[in-house]
Order: sequence, then C-alpha cells, then structure tokens
Amino acid sequence: MVAGESQARTIANALGMHYVFAWHGNIRSPWWGVAVLSKHPIIRSRSFQINDYGTGSREAVAATISLDGVELDLLNLHRVTDKRSPDGVAEILDATEQLQNPVILIGDFNISPVDSRLDDVRIDFNGSATMANSSNAELARGRGTFLKALVRIDYVFVEKGCYGVIDAGLMNERHWLASDHIGYYAKLDWTASGTKVDCRPKAETPQTASKRIAAVESKVANAWRHRLSQAMCGDPGEQYWLGVMHKAGTEPAAQDAVAAYKWVSLAAKAGHRLARRSKPKYAQDLTSPQREAVNPIEKIDLASVPEPGTIAIFLIGLGGIVMIRRRTTISS
Repeated sequence: MVAGESQARTIANALGMHYVFAWHGNIRSPWWGVAVLSKHPIIRSRSFQINDYGTGSREAVAATISLDGVELDLLNLHRVTDKRSPDGVAEILDATEQLQNPVILIGDFNISPVDSRLDDVRIDFNGSATMANSSNAELARGRGTFLKALVRIDYVFVEKGCYGVIDAGLMNERHWLASDHIGYYAKLDWTASGTKVDCRPKAETPQTASKRIAAVESKVANAWRHRLSQAMCGDPGEQYWLGVMHKAGTEPAAQDAVAAYKWVSLAAKAGHRLARRSKPKYAQDLTSPQREAVNPIEKIDLASVPEPGTIAIFLIGLGGIVMIRRRTTISS
C-alpha cells in the first residue's frame, strides 16, 4: 500500500525499478492505493475492484512481468477488513482467472490462516510460508505479520505446479516500525522451461504441528528474554524496542502506556535518537495520574549505562521500573 502514485514512483525511481499503481476508491478523494515494483520489465497491467463498501472501494493491481523473455503475472491486493465488508475473496479469485500466466498472489488479505475463506484460495494456490522449510518461515508462521498481535494476515500465494519456494520470512526487525504490518518476503523458484515444480506442501500430523508450534513459542520466549536482559543492562536500543512493544501490545509484552513511556524515557536519556523524538508522543498516552507517578522517577538517572564492575538489577512490577546498583570489586 502506498500514499498515491507519486510515492510509488519515488520509491521505484530510488531503487531503479519499474512500477504500476492502482487507486483505491473514496467518495471524497482518492489518496492511496496498491502498487507493484519490479526490477524486471512490466509488459502490461490492469486493476480489479475487489471490495465496494459504500464510502469507498478497494482495488487489486495486476502486473505482467517479463522474466528473461518469459511472462508471469503478479496480483497485489489490499482487502478491506470484515467490519466494512466480508466480501472480496471471490472477487480476488475471479481476477486470477482472468490472468493468462502463472500467478503470484500477494497482499494484505485481512484474514487469518485459519479462516475458512482461504480454503477457496488454497484450491489453486499454495502459501509460501507453509511451503518453505526454514526457521525464517517458521518464525513468520508463529509471529505473524501484524505488529499489534500474533496473527498472519499478509500472504504470498503461488499457483500450484508452477512455483517452488526457496525461503520465506519476516523482514529484519529493525524495519518493523515502518508500518503496523511487518514486512514479509518470499524467494521463489520457477522453471520457465515448462517443467512443473512440485509445490505440494508436506502433510503435517497433529504431533508435528504441536512440536512446530512449541518450537516457535520457545524461540519467541527466548528472544523476549534476551531483549529484556539487554535492556536491563542499559542497551538503549533494546529499551526503545521494549517501549514500542508495550505501546502496541505486541506479545509477549502487555499493552501498557506507563511501561512504554518508562522504557522509551530510559532510551532517550541514553541518547537514542528515535526514543528522544518519540518520547513526547508516548507521554500523550498517559493520564494525569500516570504522569504524576512517573515524574518523580524521571528525576533519577535511570538510563546511565552501568560502569564496569557494576551489576544492574531491574525490578519490574506494578510500581514501575527501578534500577538497583550494587558495586562489586573485580580483581584482574
């Protein structure tokens, strides 16, 4: 999704890529839409309406791309949420039927993987996250693509029998704040010679599914413990990220405006650029009693990094964040 064709063009020019764009409809004035960027030539394009919900509409844009002289079709979409319209999936599949080449279907479906409406999509398409056998894909399946919850609503589907999936996963964590969605990628393999690629996903038993879910949960828990320990030891980058997670309620962090503000304050005092810039916005989330509660704590220099030979212990509870310093003698 991009804020108008000018933004799509600016990004494409900066990356040296080709692009196509389609506006979403709006009864006032259109201001955003969907785009496809490609480093390979785009032969032709067209748009399809997939939602019409009274005050506006949502479009999908199809791009026919020439890959070494062989054509493939890519359809990018942004389906509206169910609160506005439960429709859209049938319209998406109707659009794919009108495309002449092997299809890659991507975008924000605003539907979780367990939604039965995706069963119709899976008749002719495979999900890249389930086809890829990698730790990156495993994390994507477990963490999801929505920043505020552990749910996957963004997909890269590939037409059965035409594509193999080399890998799939989430973008590097330092880019997660670019949107309320986490960037998702897929690396595909397509044999243009006409040889069909076996795209059938391996059957998963309840036992293997349980082990896979447990492994993902363990990775998420370990990552959280590592981040927390680094923040407690004075890492401003990790302190900032804990503030971001508490503000959004990104699991396993509970949504807590006070905790979010305190972590960002720690990072800001340590000179973290983004923390210093965003601290006033975090303060706006606090109620008056909450502001009075955090002000006395802010007078203490909590953000200074422990000196060598100092053990920093953080106690996190209902009362907030407290740092206790205990000096130790280290003999060399």
